[in-house]
Amino acid sequence: MTWRWPVGAYSTAMRIIHFSDFHAHWPWFDWAAREGARYDLAIHSGDFIDMRQPRIPAQANRVKGWSDALKGEWVFCSGNHEAEGFADHRLWMTTLGRMGVTTEVGRKILAGSEITVSGWRDPLTPPAETGLRWLTVHHEPPAETAVATDDHSDFGSFDLRQELENQQPDVLFCGHQHTPTRWHDRVGKTLCLNPGRSTHPAVPNFIVYDDQLKRAAFYMGGEVQAVLRLP
Repeated sequence: MTWRWPVGAYSTAMRIIHFSDFHAHWPWFDWAAREGARYDLAIHSGDFIDMRQPRIPAQANRVKGWSDALKGEWVFCSGNHEAEGFADHRLWMTTLGRMGVTTEVGRKILAGSEITVSGWRDPLTPPAETGLRWLTVHHEPPAETAVATDDHSDFGSFDLRQELENQQPDVLFCGHQHTPTRWHDRVGKTLCLNPGRSTHPAVPNFIVYDDQLKRAAFYMGGEVQAVLRLP
């Protein structure tokens, strides 16, 4: 389903906050609900629950209650914890959808951009419109990039990397690798952003993508750690 803001109701610039991999750390959900409402769009790129923790149905109900109370525009995609924790994670993700929330293989058009969403191990959802910026959300990062690797492993997807090389969206918002070598990288023209997972219990890592100020900023512990200038 595609959600649109009315023509003329927005500029062509957006401030986007992006976080990922909460793994049932409930204080982060409360913080994200408050903070996300301050932005034009909030993105959570998967792993809401923690399949290693007990009582997955209770976790699911808690995430659902959180989602139902959100204000503003949001995009969600599933991660591997949803895929392995639920018999049908795609069906569960659809229960999180409401007016303003876009999930699994969906799209949203805001401020001159089309934001498409793909679930765990699903191919990229192609844009339906032409002439708009294409932003896409996927839990996995592309293989052999700084957003997928750390000192010991590459958690990226080769299939996704090939899709990015062939289709070239403007921005990919991803997660999965908790300790990426760097929070940003590029595959061709596609800017890939992964905030990783915070070691600070009070505040998750997050990225603010601001195409009015032409910058993306990485936050850890609630403080700016690095700024990337956008073209």
